[in-house]
Amino acid sequence: MRGTVPVIPRVTEIGRHAVQFYDDEIFLATAVSEFLTHGLKEARPCVAVATPRHAAAIQGELARGGARSADRVTFLDAGALLNGFLVNAEPDAGGLRATIGKVIGELVSRP
Repeated sequence: MRGTVPVIPRVTEIGRHAVQFYDDEIFLATAVSEFLTHGLKEARPCVAVATPRHAAAIQGELARGGARSADRVTFLDAGALLNGFLVNAEPDAGGLRATIGKVIGELVSRP
């Protein structure tokens, strides 16, 4: 039986952001899908940064919950995103903002 799983939310200037630590992939997929469902219910664009395998599991949980996410959740490949803002093998804050900021900017400007 799946119950509600705790997600660690953080309010940001732009919206909500969450970090989720997990022990197994089912827990992760359930927690992330529940978090995304709140945004989907409010007709907000959502972004999930995940590995392809985790993205598939999250999409499966969203579908099981009846959420239609194909056009409203943008899944970004975690590995590709990370490579986009590493400088000399170190995370670069400006590179991160440029990488994910562009995606978020495009999403919030949609009608």
